[in-house]
Amino acid sequence: MQVAMKVALIVGMIGLCACAADDPAGVPQPAEVDGDPAGPDAAVPPDSEGEPEMVQPQDEPGNDVEFVPDGDGPAPDKPNAPVDARIAGVDTWVDGATLRAGEVVSARCTAVNTQGEVVEDDALVFAARFAPADGFVQTERGLVARVAGNATVTCTLPAQGLVDGSPTALTVLPGSASRTVATVSARSVAAGGTVAVGCEVEDAFGNTIDDAIVQVATDPRQGGVVVDGGQVAPTVAGDFAASCVVAGASDVVSDTFQVTAALPAQLTMTLWPPQPSYGTSDVIEIIGLVSDRYGNPVSDPALRYTTTRRTTRFGGTSFRPVEEGPQAVTLSVEGRTEGGMVLSETRSFTVDDAAPSIGCTSPAPGTVLRGVQPGQEVPVVGTFRDSGGVRQIRVEGRAANIHYEEARTEGRFSAAVPAVEGLNSVMVRATDEYGRQ
Repeated sequence: MQVAMKVALIVGMIGLCACAADDPAGVPQPAEVDGDPAGPDAAVPPDSEGEPEMVQPQDEPGNDVEFVPDGDGPAPDKPNAPVDARIAGVDTWVDGATLRAGEVVSARCTAVNTQGEVVEDDALVFAARFAPADGFVQTERGLVARVAGNATVTCTLPAQGLVDGSPTALTVLPGSASRTVATVSARSVAAGGTVAVGCEVEDAFGNTIDDAIVQVATDPRQGGVVVDGGQVAPTVAGDFAASCVVAGASDVVSDTFQVTAALPAQLTMTLWPPQPSYGTSDVIEIIGLVSDRYGNPVSDPALRYTTTRRTTRFGGTSFRPVEEGPQAVTLSVEGRTEGGMVLSETRSFTVDDAAPSIGCTSPAPGTVLRGVQPGQEVPVVGTFRDSGGVRQIRVEGRAANIHYEEARTEGRFSAAVPAVEGLNSVMVRATDEYGRQ
């Protein structure tokens, strides 16, 4: 077995090789690179990136070599032609002991006599066996490596039943990145959690590339999603796809995950329709918006409401008030919340069906005033009541004095009006807080 270590791999070389030319001593010599002969134990000089140096093949005389999987072809121990007494053995030459998947194996075979001298004969037909059998593929370019790992190439001379007893070892490295596959650690995660993204990088033949430089990306790309190495920390709810980006890889297989809202942390409450006063025939809907600490809406939160007065409930968060007067409704979030906090909101409103009611107490209706001269001012005193509260009372167009007794919903009023001769009629107009008169 001979290995021309300084002759690097030839991408695109046809996998048919010729016997080496003799040196003055009759021993085959591999091609030279940079003026130095490449001996059997020479090392492949790396370039700046650690890759094998690429050189052009040297034209050498010899016989064609057929590449066959190990185990195929004529058995070397059963000659199918007269034995040539000149030939004692077969040597295998490989230009470079390391190559990448997708590159062509450059090998050649020589027949030698008992003195180790090359026997040149154009009629000799060699067969180079390679193993593993599925590790290579024959193409128009030649024999192409396809499976990363350890391999061997062995020259044989089937017609003479000869085989190189020392197969040449090859190391096949993965080729350039062609495909990436992302795998997420969880299909669903709450906002504020993390998802681990695993990346598998393969070359065009399916070999795994362990040392590829990978960057994890998410789609859509937006604020609220932090990527740190292979960890994705989202704070915004939604559906996302994670992928692994490697230079040169065009086949990108992504994996998906969903981000849900975290525990409830905020509650906003409104009444619909939004107004300060309702009637006993109105249906009021309570709208509660619950979100997590990042502002993501919480779907289907557990809500409960209470009212300060009797109501008729219609299921969900809708109700109709039964009693007039000031009321309040409180909405609360039940179940687990962020940090165990209590989430509740209260809204106050008034139930008022009618305008204020008023009554005159002095002078009472039908009273005959004696000793009162026309034009003389007569005090008028009365009472009022309204569940929504009274804002203003005017007597004959004059603003009356109002004396509230309870939360502006009832009290007394007074005003002075000039008397006229004959029948006196007094107009009293009360306006509640919502404009009803």
